[in-house]
Amino acid sequence: MAEETGQQSTVKSIKDTVATAITNSGSKVFTTVVDTLANTEIEKRSSTMLKAYSDIVVKTKELDKVRADVETFDGDGNALPKVFSKAQNEARKKAIEVLEKVTKAFELAADKGDFSKLYEMYK
Repeated sequence: MAEETGQQSTVKSIKDTVATAITNSGSKVFTTVVDTLANTEIEKRSSTMLKAYSDIVVKTKELDKVRADVETFDGDGNALPKVFSKAQNEARKKAIEVLEKVTKAFELAADKGDFSKLYEMYK
């Protein structure tokens, strides 16, 4: 019987300690909520920056692949420097435009903490 009473007092002690901890948990709850909200935003920002960085790498590679594709020759048959066809020129312009836009938004987020442009691009 004494053993049961000891177990009951241990259980009661645990219950009382838990109740006290819950009662005094205001600052811990506050800190946990703040940490959770901050971590959620940090994860969102990190994920968005990773997507943008990946796009910068891909667009840079795409731009590197765009080459002048039209060969021309002078009157003597000597090759002149290659020039871009209309299609290649358009592809080059578009790649540069997208790359500049993403890079600018990425740098704005990294340097100034302004993620509005990146969030707009990667909804």
